[in-house]
Amino acid sequence: MGRLKLDKHNVLGIGCTHIPYEEPGFLDFCIDTQKENRCGTIVHCGDLVNNGQIGYHESEPDLKSPKGEMDEAREHLENWYKAFPHLFLTWGNHDLLPQRKGKTAGLASKHIVSFRKVWDLPNEWKDGFRFVIDGVLYSHGSGYSGKFAAINFAKDNRMPAVIAHLHSNFGAMFSATHKDCIFGVATGTGVDNNAFEASLAFSYGRNYKEKPIVGCSVIAHGEDPQMFRMRL
Repeated sequence: MGRLKLDKHNVLGIGCTHIPYEEPGFLDFCIDTQKENRCGTIVHCGDLVNNGQIGYHESEPDLKSPKGEMDEAREHLENWYKAFPHLFLTWGNHDLLPQRKGKTAGLASKHIVSFRKVWDLPNEWKDGFRFVIDGVLYSHGSGYSGKFAAINFAKDNRMPAVIAHLHSNFGAMFSATHKDCIFGVATGTGVDNNAFEASLAFSYGRNYKEKPIVGCSVIAHGEDPQMFRMRL
């Protein structure tokens, strides 16, 4: 059997994983979705890692220390680096917690280690706030909330968009005028909301009525977003 031919214009969109608290099997689910849809481009829309123990929410004494969480996250990340040698990563609010905490403490930027250096990102992983691929904007979605977050983000940027950030949002919405039709995709999440440690890590959302939807999306040639939910 020949090597699977991938199409760089088929983009796999992955949402918040909050490593090391990702759903067991989610990486394999993303790999399978990539293969089934011949996705030659991979975009992770942020909150790759959790950094929860240094966050602005109350810390959880029953969880690992910040170093313990980081060490476990590094182990998990090696599997992601191997599975997706080339990837676009948009920074999420959790990803940047070390840098944000440094600024809160009054440190100048030259004293703060970059996200790339903290996690030893592979050379072929490109990281930044946003990327435009085939006319579609990929970003984390920080600052947006509610069921219409993704389409509002797209409207505000006047182009189709894919975001993460909101774990209970999953799906595509469209907006059309006489000039064009754009979409906003909420690409879901990959968090494990059931395991004991993971539940503690997301305790700030314990009282939220709507819970995370685990899944990912595929955008083919800048059009026709498709959603793939992981059955748990």
